[in-house]
Amino acid sequence: MFRYLILPVLAALQAAGQTQTELLNEAKDSVAAHDYAKAAEQFRSVIDSAAEPDVILDALRRLAAVSRLLAHPDEAEKALLRAAPIAARLHGDTSLDLASVLSDLSGSQRALRKQKEALLSLESALRMRELHPGEQLAEYATDLLRTSAIRIDMGETGPAKDLLTRAVGACEKALPPESAQCTGILDALAGVIRDRSEYSEAEPLYVRLLRLREAAFGADSAELISTLDSLSYVLFGLKRYDDAQPVYERLLALWEVSAGGDHPMIALTLDKMAEFFAAQDRYAEAEPLVARAAAMRTKGLIESLKRSGRIQAAASKPEEAADLYRRAMLLADENKLADSVVDPILRAYAGVLRDLDRGTEAEAIEQRIAAILARRVEREGRREAPVPAEK
Repeated sequence: MFRYLILPVLAALQAAGQTQTELLNEAKDSVAAHDYAKAAEQFRSVIDSAAEPDVILDALRRLAAVSRLLAHPDEAEKALLRAAPIAARLHGDTSLDLASVLSDLSGSQRALRKQKEALLSLESALRMRELHPGEQLAEYATDLLRTSAIRIDMGETGPAKDLLTRAVGACEKALPPESAQCTGILDALAGVIRDRSEYSEAEPLYVRLLRLREAAFGADSAELISTLDSLSYVLFGLKRYDDAQPVYERLLALWEVSAGGDHPMIALTLDKMAEFFAAQDRYAEAEPLVARAAAMRTKGLIESLKRSGRIQAAASKPEEAADLYRRAMLLADENKLADSVVDPILRAYAGVLRDLDRGTEAEAIEQRIAAILARRVEREGRREAPVPAEK
């Protein structure tokens, strides 16, 4: 008799379990389709209807993940705060599963600017991971890295340095040293040491990092730029000028190849090199670098003024456009820029002046345009085709 009574109950429970599994899978499909809002609702339905703690835990963690993708860190925090005690009951209060939940929780807390809470979550996760030596070392390294970032935000670079040193060791036991995770941690450690002006410690780390990135990306890759920049800075700080100069030159060459000759970072690199030469009283080498950087910035400002002028003209604001073109022209004249730079400014300026019925000013600008044209014809050895005279 009891057997006949219990079978329908078991069947109902099994059907309910299948429904939860199906709904959970549908939610995962929504995530794969990047429909995060739909996935969040589906995960909530699983959480509300599920009876099995492991299903609820899985759904809560997945809900937290899509909540972060939806830029709702507060919802992610709520889900993970609910998930943590479930993970503790299922897997133990010193388990790696709970450590993983707390690590995720810290990310949401940081996004909410709850630095102290995030630090407590991470430190708890680290204590749990340290009870499982040799396991999940990559995740352990990540938690050390995240903890160091909070310490740096708090101005505690000494503890951050210790955390990152441990993180490098853990990462390189779990992953190849040239992996993105390990080089990222090594870069963070070198940066902390550099910013503490501990240049003699930072230099071998940057040399090592450079070799790893050269092996991974090639000697001419733009991926080396940040490492070369920091290495040159450290060698400069150590007054190892002969070692620093080829690093600066390589840095400049990589910027020129990867970003083009007018990129603002090239001007900044020229400034750094000028400071480097000036520190050695090598002013003759510093001066052309400063001049080149200034010319690049001037050209960039002129381009910005021209762009703004075009926008104002398109917006039917000719007075504002004329002023912008005038400023661009004066700046070009002051810096004695080439005709090829000046000519398009003058043409745009003359057109706006004509639109404003400022004919006298427009004629003066047009005369300059004609003079530029004459110089170009003379330089290139050509003459414009004659215009037939009217009969």
